[in-house]
Order: sequence, then structure tokens, then C-alpha cells
Amino acid sequence: QFRQLEHRIMSLATIHELLDREHETDHVAADKLLGQICGELSRSLAPPTVTLSCDLAPIRLHIYEATPLALIVNELATNAVKHAFPGGRTGNVSVSLTAAANGTVTVTVADDGVGLGEAGSATRGSGSAIVKALASQLKAELTRREDAGTIWRIVFRSRQGDGAEAQGEFSPLSRHTAVTSW
Repeated sequence: QFRQLEHRIMSLATIHELLDREHETDHVAADKLLGQICGELSRSLAPPTVTLSCDLAPIRLHIYEATPLALIVNELATNAVKHAFPGGRTGNVSVSLTAAANGTVTVTVADDGVGLGEAGSATRGSGSAIVKALASQLKAELTRREDAGTIWRIVFRSRQGDGAEAQGEFSPLSRHTAVTSW
């Protein structure tokens, strides 16, 4: 649990580092952010039998979106690396980031591991509650599918051009997000 907390803190530190490096105060390159998080998880947590890969489109997000998104990806990728490949099993964890012309952002965290099954710990633990709360901040649809592993999908509409965050209208706890399977 301490290691998982350390990775959550490192995700936040990465956001601040990127903002500082790019001399930004409110927007961050989400592709760089998620790439750094995945790189750190790969170096510090993934055993040699597990490959962590990223396919990240160049997308800039407001810090109100980037922060919960980074923590969600950190949590889901950490769980996949730690639990999807028991007994030294080999496998892959992938993270993708895409955006549609209508402002919808989609993040997928997938593994080809053993899957969660009906009693999967990722749907019961504190990490699950954190992921659900963070998805709620994004007003995101959070889905999970079991298909030769586990696939998590986070879909939200970027608030990038609507000005709500600048006017103080962004409410991080404005909606409950349920995990659904597709």
C-alpha cells in the first residue's frame, strides 16, 4: 500500500514538473504526462516479464482534467502490473490516449492478464473507490470489459474551450460515476 501511495504522489509530482518545465500554470501535455507515469511504473514496478506500452496522441488538457486522469491511469496501470500476471506470467499492459474532433477524450488501460473475474479485487478495494471518485471529477464514463484480460476505458468531454474552469464553475464532485461493463 505504501508503494501504491508513492506512485500516486509521483503522478502529482509529474504534473507539477511538466507545468514548471513548460512554464504553464493551467494546461499540460497529457501525452507527456501519461508517458512519464507509464515510464516510471515500468521502471519501478513492472517485473521483467511484463511490458508496459503507450500509444498517446498529443493532447493538452486543463490541470483540472489532467490531475484526475493521471491518477486514474496510475491506479489502473499499477493494478494491472501487480495483479494481472500472477506467478511470473508474461504479459502486456497498454495505455492509449485519443481525442475526437468533438472534444471527447478517451483513455484505455488494457492488459492481457488473468482478468478480474466476478470477485476481482479492482472492483472492491480502495483503489476502485479512488478511480470512481476521480472519474466523477472528470464527469467521465468509466467502463470495464473482460476480454483476454481486462480493459478499462475512460471517456470524457474535455472542458478545454468552454471556459467553465476559468469562471470557477468546475465542480470536481458534481456527479457520481458508476463502473459499467460493456
